[in-house]
Amino acid sequence: MEENLIQDLNAIMMNSEVKEIIDSRRKEFIKNRFGDERVWLTELAYCILVANTSAKSGLKCIEALTKSGKLFNGSTKDIEEILKISGYRYPRKRAEYIFEARGKIKEIKEAIEICELRIRTDPLTAPIYGLILSNALTMISD
Repeated sequence: MEENLIQDLNAIMMNSEVKEIIDSRRKEFIKNRFGDERVWLTELAYCILVANTSAKSGLKCIEALTKSGKLFNGSTKDIEEILKISGYRYPRKRAEYIFEARGKIKEIKEAIEICELRIRTDPLTAPIYGLILSNALTMISD
């Protein structure tokens, strides 16, 4: 079964349209890595919003939050209202997560940058397994 999955994935990757989309997103992630706290918060909020729901729903909410400015300076209630209006399934809890993340985004960014440095210098002792995989793929392709 795993071999079939790998073959299917390789076939999808051979499709030039799919490859172009993936390459574009990969470049965007690399660029965002050097972005300011607003860029990082937008990415983190998107990740919070797509958990247990669709990417389409998360994107719709992120667009509404950024357009209204509430992502960067709204209260928990403001964020919750935008999520409700956007038809989001879990507006209250996700608004709390986003609001809390906004208050800690500078520290989150600094912690990840420290982990990235450690991954590059000593990957076997890096503290976050997911970052090892993510950064390994980035380093291989750079």
